[in-house]
Amino acid sequence: MSHTVFGLVLILVSLITVAINKSYRQLSPKELKRRARNGDKTAKMLYKAAAYGPTLQILLSVILIVSLSGSFVLISSVLNAWVSLIVIVILLCIVFLWLPYSKLSSVGRHLSYWLSRPLAMALHYLHPLLNRVSHILHYRFKTIGSTGIYNEEDLYELLEWQKEQPDSSISPDKLDVMQHVLTFNHKLVSDVLIPRREVHLVNVNEPIGPILLEELHKTGHSRFPVYEDKQDNIVGTLYIGDLLSKAKEDGKLKDVVKHDTKYVHEDYRLGEVLKAFSTTKQHLFVVVNSFEEFVGIVTIGDILSQLLGVSLTDDFDDYENLRAVAASRAKIEHTKHQKEASETTEVIQ
Repeated sequence: MSHTVFGLVLILVSLITVAINKSYRQLSPKELKRRARNGDKTAKMLYKAAAYGPTLQILLSVILIVSLSGSFVLISSVLNAWVSLIVIVILLCIVFLWLPYSKLSSVGRHLSYWLSRPLAMALHYLHPLLNRVSHILHYRFKTIGSTGIYNEEDLYELLEWQKEQPDSSISPDKLDVMQHVLTFNHKLVSDVLIPRREVHLVNVNEPIGPILLEELHKTGHSRFPVYEDKQDNIVGTLYIGDLLSKAKEDGKLKDVVKHDTKYVHEDYRLGEVLKAFSTTKQHLFVVVNSFEEFVGIVTIGDILSQLLGVSLTDDFDDYENLRAVAASRAKIEHTKHQKEASETTEVIQ
């Protein structure tokens, strides 16, 4: 009789363990933490154990395995073989096929609430051991340890939350860059390209002269696609630096055009294009669609702007003009000193 009672107790422990596990899987630790910060007492209590992450799952799994195994042994010792088999099969179906996929009941929520504190106390002492087991299983089988907490969306929201903290030691600019890096490869070339209607194309047969120089200079760009006969026929790239070196020689445009045209598809991801820029050492790609039609251009500046979240100007002479470089550095230092002086004044006040 004692075996029967003890077996029933172990079965009850198994069912409670599955119910608790289902409660914790209903909401991620991140969501529980967010609700706890907003004053949700239930979430605050559940988070005490959920904060241990994978080790909580391992502890619950150990409890379930031990209680089920014990109940099977006791059932087999009390009942005959066939009845024991039927009872064990039914119990396995309930524990692994029905309970985990059934709707979370109020009983399960209350059990999780009241047992969160004992679980947290147990994990406080067992965490070092269970965490070690978690790492071994993760690297051995690559199945345990992935909780879904640290996906891209979680990191993005964490950075967003960090911005709102008044005592944040990370500047908003740096946090913006981190967020742009996370979402960078989700974007396609079609999202950032300069569309064909806005691209300034240059005819290869156009003569070099003051009018052409002034026209190109007004665009603010340093590289231009060059076409021959019709605008779909891109034959090379014009670098305005090369054009300036020939301006006084009455040269022809076709003499300075570099026939180095490279193409990317509009459906390429930005990560692929960045790699292509690095491999080819190009600064401009012609963008085509699946019909081999010219739909626009994309520059290294466009890609880096998306990666860093800042607008990069294409001022070709900034790094060739010694005075401009010196003046830009002096301006940065001046702004820095002004900011430091302002912060010192605020502290004194």
